[in-house]
Amino acid sequence: MLQKGEKIDFNSLQLVLDWYRVTGINLPLSYTRAEEAATEFKEELGTEKLEKKEEIDQYKNKDVIYKFGDGFTIVRITDPEDLKIEGQLMGHCVGGYCEKVKSGNTFIFSLRDPQNNPHVTIELDNEGIVQIQGKEDKLPIEKYRPYIWEWLVKGLKKPYDELFDYINYCPKKELPIVEKAILATNDANSIYNFARTAKGANIPLLEKAIIDTNDAEYIYYFALDVRGANKEKLLKIVEKLKSK
Repeated sequence: MLQKGEKIDFNSLQLVLDWYRVTGINLPLSYTRAEEAATEFKEELGTEKLEKKEEIDQYKNKDVIYKFGDGFTIVRITDPEDLKIEGQLMGHCVGGYCEKVKSGNTFIFSLRDPQNNPHVTIELDNEGIVQIQGKEDKLPIEKYRPYIWEWLVKGLKKPYDELFDYINYCPKKELPIVEKAILATNDANSIYNFARTAKGANIPLLEKAIIDTNDAEYIYYFALDVRGANKEKLLKIVEKLKSK
């Protein structure tokens, strides 16, 4: 519970969410106390970074499930010790996910460079993507995001309309391909979400497409939420559709 005067930043929020996912604790805590509890939990797991680079060799297994052309790989992690090492090297709480992974309901993957250094940790469950984290529970560094996008699209074969939260991981040169696929769906929800989340999207083209759906609800959302939309024009169209 957020108390008056408490402030939240993105990184502390990620830490608290990570702690909650692992522990499942649901107590009436203030946000400050939850942040303290999450920090204590992280320290108990020993998620401080390993000091020596050679300690990366402590990984017991390297279950490569996807290879990139430049030596980077996606590795699936199932061994408890490897989960702990991943958490130490990345500075987050994945070392506490052992039971969740053992249950078969949680799947942990790691983006590694050719020297086996981890750079991004990905959590999936039976329903899809749960979270994608860089070091210290921060967003992945921009240069690593195209690797994640390629794996999601080509490795996991995720459809574009499931990837709106990660659309900015898409390389700019591929954005027109994704846009064309979204437009072909003629689905108002997909068009709206793509326009709302994709940097560099062709807003006039998407605006025309959302109008063609005749979906008053999503045309209204488009008018309010999409930067660069012709709000006045769209709201008039909504009024006409609702008057029919």
